[in-house]
Amino acid sequence: MMKTALAIFIGGGAGSLLRYAISRTVIAFGPAGAFPWATWITNLLATGLLAWLVWRVGVGQPGASCGTPCWWWASAAASAP
Repeated sequence: MMKTALAIFIGGGAGSLLRYAISRTVIAFGPAGAFPWATWITNLLATGLLAWLVWRVGVGQPGASCGTPCWWWASAAASAP
């Protein structure tokens, strides 16, 4: 429990620092306007990182332990011809 809380704390701190750095960079060098480019870039990078992490850990891969987190894989495999 404590390891999980510490990992969330460290991940949240690192994420907020990176989000701040990206927003400062976009404000300094990016296009001006009403569209929130810094938020879009941060979300895109975070989605890519999460996708890589899920792929790397092997959640949802054939032969992996498939519990609640990878229900979509089990349902897709069951409906495949």
